Amino acid sequence: MDDAREELTPADEDLEIKSGEGGNQNSSNYHFDSSYEPFFDSVVNGDWENAKECLATLLIPNVLRARNPAARGSTALHIAAREGHVHIVKELVLLMTQEDLEIRDDNGCTALHIAVQKENVDAVKEVVPLIRQQGLGIKNKTNGETALHVAAGSGNVHIAKELAELMREEDLEIGNSNNCHALHIALLKGHVHIGKELIALMRKEALEINDGQGYTALGRAIRLCHHRGDEYSEEAVIEMIKPMVAKNQKILGIVASPNDYIPVVEACMLLKFQLGRYLYSVTPREALMPPKNRWQGASLFVFCLGAKEFGINIQAPAIFDIHDLSIPVSISEDDGGTQRDVDVSGINRIYEMKLIHVRMFEFIRCMGEATRNRDDLTLVQLDLMKKSIFEACFKNSMLHAAGNLSPFSQSNHIQGASLQMQRELQWFKEVESIVPLAAHETRNTSDDLTARELFHKNHEKLMVEAEISMKGTATSCTVVGALIVTIMFAAAFTIPGGNNGTSGIPMFINENLFLVFIASDTIFLIFSTTSVIIFLGILTSRYAEEDFLQNLPTKMMIGLLTLFIAIATMMIAFSCGLVIMLHGKYSWVPIPGILVASIPVTSFVWMLFPLLVQTFISTYGPGIFNRKVKQWY
Repeated sequence: MDDAREELTPADEDLEIKSGEGGNQNSSNYHFDSSYEPFFDSVVNGDWENAKECLATLLIPNVLRARNPAARGSTALHIAAREGHVHIVKELVLLMTQEDLEIRDDNGCTALHIAVQKENVDAVKEVVPLIRQQGLGIKNKTNGETALHVAAGSGNVHIAKELAELMREEDLEIGNSNNCHALHIALLKGHVHIGKELIALMRKEALEINDGQGYTALGRAIRLCHHRGDEYSEEAVIEMIKPMVAKNQKILGIVASPNDYIPVVEACMLLKFQLGRYLYSVTPREALMPPKNRWQGASLFVFCLGAKEFGINIQAPAIFDIHDLSIPVSISEDDGGTQRDVDVSGINRIYEMKLIHVRMFEFIRCMGEATRNRDDLTLVQLDLMKKSIFEACFKNSMLHAAGNLSPFSQSNHIQGASLQMQRELQWFKEVESIVPLAAHETRNTSDDLTARELFHKNHEKLMVEAEISMKGTATSCTVVGALIVTIMFAAAFTIPGGNNGTSGIPMFINENLFLVFIASDTIFLIFSTTSVIIFLGILTSRYAEEDFLQNLPTKMMIGLLTLFIAIATMMIAFSCGLVIMLHGKYSWVPIPGILVASIPVTSFVWMLFPLLVQTFISTYGPGIFNRKVKQWY
């Protein structure tokens, strides 16, 4: 400050002398006198020259500390900062003490608060170096926020960095009226760039602080990814939380309200599985293990299976207490966090969601391996435990649950209603194959229907859509096949070069290309006719439920494959015909002709070939229980 004062102009030196005259005044004297009004008006208008003239006739400390009641108790520095007059701010701070810079208006805001609210970087840079460190931690009265809170909420990284680097570490942890420190606010507002700066400066213990809603900064980052995923990808959030984890691993085991989940379970509950995979890789295993955290591991297990995110590498016996066939798994019914317990290790819940997987059997197997070596459990007891689990599943209508229609989110990646119907049938058949025969005829209590009857009832609309989809594809392909059959049939008897007028033998019968033409024309007629017949068979099918499992998809595959072969041989025959007729002087003509003619044919194949591949994989690929999954860690 002394160096700054040495640069004062002669006029300013007069002001400094005037200030010294009142040096014994109490700094808490903020009385506003009517004689100060011209000075305040000049500050409002940004006229420093006139303001200096006013100051020459006034007692400087008092006028600079005076709080104008007409301006919500603002000092001249407040007003200059609010109006954006940086040149006046610069002059005023040279005449004020550190305590003067901390004077608050009626809202409890210092001039620094005002400058930050206005996002005036230059004004902030003038005030911050001269204010005391403890002054940077002053809260306003409105919501108990420091200037750093305001900067974190506004998203101005330059101002936030300027403040944070000069503040005391303990002041970075100050909570507002909602107990949110600056990092909480930055993440609530989605200002990831500010969050990165604050993480580097804060003490590691500060990352363990919960805000008013029970979330640590890590919990807020997960919620940011959930609520504003269109702006902040999981990859971006992962990069931001990596420094948090590196600084303090204890945050990985802190539960967040209202669900009382640790971060990895919270991420999976919100279906952020890329984020969940990262958190799982760094979360200590004891945070998921019994006895203290037994339900955390079980909840994670259920949420992953609930979204078909398999491959989680937790040993079932390590998570679950095998003496307890009722494992408390907290299921959040909505974002508000309403919870309820699910019995039998969440398996019933999994069945209700139509998410049965081979992992359930692995659970039984692992449980068996873990208990066979224990003295207090006999093989008979183990068998009884397994039986109890299955009986509980059957009692809760596992097969009936499989008869429900899958949610759109689980089938929207499947091309066409016919393949969606096939997937529903495959799922039902898989579940049907593992339940006792008696369960097939069991009727539910709500509709008095067997599982098969319930399946039919719930899939009536999809059945209609699947039939329309299958017939639409078959009709289009039939038209295409019939059209090219007609054309190529005529072409087969109108051979290139014509026939010998005397013998009737084709003129180019000794040419190799002519033999290729005849062979490809023959193959074309065979396969195109076959495809038309197959597609006509699809159009006249009965369209029963079982037909969508293999019968109709197989016919569709054969029809598409034969049509593709027919089109390919047609192009070969066409190319050979052009070359034979235009050889010699016009031998260059067939090349562009063939390329241009290939465009519509290629487009047709390009549109329908993915359907052929997906149909084949869906029909003859690995079953639902046998698919390979990526291990989490």
